[in-house]
Amino acid sequence: MLGVMRMPWSSSDRKKRFNKGWAKVRLKVLERDGYRCQWPVTDVDGFPAGICGRPANEVDHMNQSMVRDDDRLSRLWSLCHEHHNVKTQVESTRGKRRAAERRRDAAFFDHPAFK
Repeated sequence: MLGVMRMPWSSSDRKKRFNKGWAKVRLKVLERDGYRCQWPVTDVDGFPAGICGRPANEVDHMNQSMVRDDDRLSRLWSLCHEHHNVKTQVESTRGKRRAAERRRDAAFFDHPAFK
């Protein structure tokens, strides 16, 4: 039996912070990008080879590390489901790694030598 797949941002407070005009913004981005995935792809040698170009129906922020929830059109791009998942997993892994580093640092400085 297959388990229920939990989306990485399902525990996020993002929905509470959602832009009330998101549906219109999302549609503008999809139309601007011709409903095509904008994920950059590389050739076999690792050089830029354009964009994915598969049909896209998801819109996401290009870089979450910059400005949180920056819904300017220039900060959003259309992605296919696969590349949206890839991006989300990378961001989730980075966040977990940073949290682990913070816990490790806190434990280090909690040592009696620092008290």
